[in-house]
Amino acid sequence: MQYFTFLGVGTLPEGYEEALYSFEDNKEEIHASKYVQSAIIEKFQSDISEVFVFCTEKSYSLGARNIKNEIKTKFNIDIKFITINEFVKIEEILQKMDEVLKEDFIIDVTHSFRNIPISVTMISNYLEVSTKKQLKHLFYGNYNRETNEGLIIDLINQYENSKIASSLMAFDQFLKISDTYLYNLNDNKINNLMKGIYQFNHMLDYCEFDSCVHSISQIYNFCQSILKEKDKYILLTPYLKSIQKKLSNIYIEKNDAIKKIKFIKLLLAHNSLQIAITFTDQLIREELLHYYYFPDSKSFKEELLNKIAKESDFYDLSTDLLFFLNIRNSSKNINSKDYIVNIRNKNNNLSKDVSLLDKENINIFYIKIRNVVNHGGKIDQNIDVNKIILKCLDSIEKFIKEG
Repeated sequence: MQYFTFLGVGTLPEGYEEALYSFEDNKEEIHASKYVQSAIIEKFQSDISEVFVFCTEKSYSLGARNIKNEIKTKFNIDIKFITINEFVKIEEILQKMDEVLKEDFIIDVTHSFRNIPISVTMISNYLEVSTKKQLKHLFYGNYNRETNEGLIIDLINQYENSKIASSLMAFDQFLKISDTYLYNLNDNKINNLMKGIYQFNHMLDYCEFDSCVHSISQIYNFCQSILKEKDKYILLTPYLKSIQKKLSNIYIEKNDAIKKIKFIKLLLAHNSLQIAITFTDQLIREELLHYYYFPDSKSFKEELLNKIAKESDFYDLSTDLLFFLNIRNSSKNINSKDYIVNIRNKNNNLSKDVSLLDKENINIFYIKIRNVVNHGGKIDQNIDVNKIILKCLDSIEKFIKEG
């Protein structure tokens, strides 16, 4: 790991005085030194490869030689100084760190200048994303002049929670997060949640309908597991509760098809229009095949098609039903393949009332929305796509429940 720290000028004329430093997770282990850096290096000596010290011209002239000698003598490590202005801008810190950052890193803000302690979260977030390296520790040395003791606090958990909170907020708003590769924490519950969201996003990108709906249940359960220890995750609680509320009506639904309908409505509510179009098409086809060929099955699974013929094709079979049942109409003569017609004739077993389907609206969905998108065209802006899809979904739900 690379270690980035700051050298101040101290409050005494002679600079820093020796203090007894300990770490929050092990107060019995004492490190005696004038410099908090010495205590940190001593604790992580086997992991630290380089030490970079930010300093102003004044702090360099007052203390650089002393801290360099101590670190060299104690640990045989040469430290590198980076000179900055006392009123340095965050962009300059970022640039200088970005130029040398090659490994996971530690930041110590004990003696940092002005606004840097406040900006360190932004600095670290930027560096993690731009370099794909991870901040492992974020230290602050809390020195008590009366007792001459310094307690070194690791703020990494608070920092990680702030990142996770930002990601959860993004998922709550957009059903998407973009930085899951950063999450490799010691907290298995958080890791499971973030991996679950990543899996959901991955399945969404690949239009894996069943897997997306399954991931929704996983995410809900992971949130529930964390909320059972909500006192431990206070910063995350409001986001977790909001996500759970958003997913709850999908999670508790027992009927797989209705669950999918609710999921598509969730996508529409989050402006995921293109994937909602794809899944609406798939849902219509699934339920036609379900109730024409497999009415005794609780829900449709594509592997059921193997029961009627080895060469069964989901798309061809469902397209045939769309026209055969007069749900769709076309000015062109639609001729199904002979093997599809034979399969249909041998399995004439429709168990639902197709008149319950809004055939006119479904036909509009295919002609003016789904087919246009599939062929790279532009949907007429006068068409209310959300309204048409919602009508299709309500029609399918009625078909499932009342047919």
